[in-house]
Amino acid sequence: MNPLNMLVVVPSRLGVGESFSIKVKLRGQVREIPCSNAFNTVKPGLQGPFNLNIQRGIQYMDDCLQEWAGRLEVQCANLEGPGTLVFDGSDQGAFPGDKRPIKTFQGFRWASTLRRQSSSPSAVTWFRKS
Repeated sequence: MNPLNMLVVVPSRLGVGESFSIKVKLRGQVREIPCSNAFNTVKPGLQGPFNLNIQRGIQYMDDCLQEWAGRLEVQCANLEGPGTLVFDGSDQGAFPGDKRPIKTFQGFRWASTLRRQSSSPSAVTWFRKS
């Protein structure tokens, strides 16, 4: 399954030349996360030996792809750092064993002052699937 869009998080205040990280989450269709009483299962899931969400009728949703491997090419003027963001299918996710395409990429910095070109710039325009 290919991503429908992505969520990209960068710090809101940075100085020129200051190093920062980019956090990326690739998103797809919204899906329900099933609740179940289970021990030692692969996450993500609302699972545990004492999960009370089943009785309460709480339904959690997730829009992150369950797994994805590929590359995103970074294209942005004045941004220095890795030119490619790699999701390898193993070194990603929010916890060990999680294969969801959520990852933090380090080593970026602005080479010069960034000026807004519109009232609502989008970080998604920095990336292209390669």
